[in-house]
Amino acid sequence: MSKSTIMIALAFAVLAGSVLCAYPDCDAGTWPNSGTSTCDACLANCAMCKDGTTCDTCNSTFFWNDTANTCTSCVANCKNCTDATTCTTCNDKFWWDDTANTCTGCMANCDACTDAATCTNCTLGTFWDDTAKTCAACATDCTNCTSLTDCADCGAAKFWNGTTNACEGCMANCKDCNDSMTCNTCNDKFKVVNDHTACVSTDCTGAQYFDDDTNTCKNCTAGCTECYDGNSCKTCTAPGACSPGFFLNASTCDKCAAEGCSSCDTA
Repeated sequence: MSKSTIMIALAFAVLAGSVLCAYPDCDAGTWPNSGTSTCDACLANCAMCKDGTTCDTCNSTFFWNDTANTCTSCVANCKNCTDATTCTTCNDKFWWDDTANTCTGCMANCDACTDAATCTNCTLGTFWDDTAKTCAACATDCTNCTSLTDCADCGAAKFWNGTTNACEGCMANCKDCNDSMTCNTCNDKFKVVNDHTACVSTDCTGAQYFDDDTNTCKNCTAGCTECYDGNSCKTCTAPGACSPGFFLNASTCDKCAAEGCSSCDTA
């Protein structure tokens, strides 16, 4: 007897004891056929079975129909059901209507509801208005709110003004703020300064560098076309522009090789 036949026989011995055990070499939706030593397909829309005529677990949106001996489709928009007239879980944005025996769509802008008049989770950008019994739009530019007067997120470069009940813009070049006078984070290539009251550009042009002490762009030394700071030249046009310990190599200031050397012509 081959090894595969023995393994299938063992699997069937377990199944005979009314214990559902997945055959180790068979994929989901198949069962171990000891007669042919193969993994044969379960019935259509069956996820787990012991043989080719019955099904232990049907696929999602299907139920086992004892009369027809098949996995039968649930009602429309039903995720899980027990029979053709009972749905235990409707699809998202639907609710089970016991009277009509159908999964019925929730109201507009509602992601989850219990009936036609009650929404338990409004779509982002809307909130539940208990008076109007609808999911109403948040204030302009507000992406997450609990009412028209309470916004949790106004999006990038905006903040919620509780006095005017509106989303308003941050100061120039600021991408995150709590009010119009201070900035938490400036845009790229900008630095927050003056106790978070301004954003200044760090993108200096030409032969300049940004001085963190003064928060301004300053000129590189004479003959230097690109520099790290006022004392370190990265690209230059004259030997004298290189900092001590560096020499002009084409247009780049390279470090002298000798330790402690302050002036050299080559490495």
